[in-house]
Amino acid sequence: MKSVVSSYIVNLPQSAASTLSFSFTTNNALGTFTFVFKWLNNQWNGWCTLPTGETRQFGCVPDVVDWTEFPDYGIVIDSALTAFNSTNLIGNATVYLLQWGNT
Repeated sequence: MKSVVSSYIVNLPQSAASTLSFSFTTNNALGTFTFVFKWLNNQWNGWCTLPTGETRQFGCVPDVVDWTEFPDYGIVIDSALTAFNSTNLIGNATVYLLQWGNT
């Protein structure tokens, strides 16, 4: 069974609040991660490039843990909202990068 060994808050750039596409890079103890968010097909879509160079897509759905099929990292977008529209992701979501461990 997987457990969360560590979690890191990924701060969304406030300057991107009025855009439908943005990207940024963040560093933490696990390495450098590059995130891309795009509003496509009436929903937010996300991609992350890991320190290894691998790129993974994730869903931008509030409170759903993504990447559970991978042994190293997970991602979750915490929000009081039940869904995001094109204008309410920034300021209403906290993104967490999770490092998995085994119990």
